[in-house]
Amino acid sequence: MAINRVVNLVCLQRGMSLIELLVASSLGLIVLASVGSIFLSGHNMAAERIKQLMLAQDMNDAIRIMKNDIQRAGYNSDNSGTLTLSGASSTIVVNSANDSISYVYEDENAEWRIVKFRFKSALPNNVIQMCVDMVTPSVGGITQSDASCGAGTVFSLMDQAYINVTDFDVVPTPLSTSSATSSIVDIRLSATLPKTSYIKTVSTKIKTRNWN
Repeated sequence: MAINRVVNLVCLQRGMSLIELLVASSLGLIVLASVGSIFLSGHNMAAERIKQLMLAQDMNDAIRIMKNDIQRAGYNSDNSGTLTLSGASSTIVVNSANDSISYVYEDENAEWRIVKFRFKSALPNNVIQMCVDMVTPSVGGITQSDASCGAGTVFSLMDQAYINVTDFDVVPTPLSTSSATSSIVDIRLSATLPKTSYIKTVSTKIKTRNWN
């Protein structure tokens, strides 16, 4: 009787078999893999969302800079008339072939500021450049060539390292009344993040002023 009791106790104290251990380990690895996959997916989505927000912010800043500066086009402090580039029929000069917009105005230092925004194909990514040149007011006026990006200061409106500009459209629409002539300028800007299919487009309408 005592012998049977010892045998039964030994059977009850039997540990896990190798097969049971392997099954438990496999289930644990599956759970860990699932949790890790969910974490990595969420992390990648968050990182991608941050990049998209940065792209939208940079593009909105670029549009704001263009809008604020273009609204000064043609300003002349002596009220002798709106400043224009020589040979231009309007305050704003748009070159659709080169995707650019040029103009001139007098700044707070009584200097003529020649400004040009243009699309530039470049490496590693296409950019929108702002070209600024300062000239002393003269009777001879300012020629179109003075508004090129070959002189003065040139800089990109967005970070070229991670933003690729895909489209830059500038469309002016003349507005005339019995007392003044101005225009509405439509600007549309599209850009993407390299190695992604995400594309962001922003646009604005700018009414130029008549300084006569």
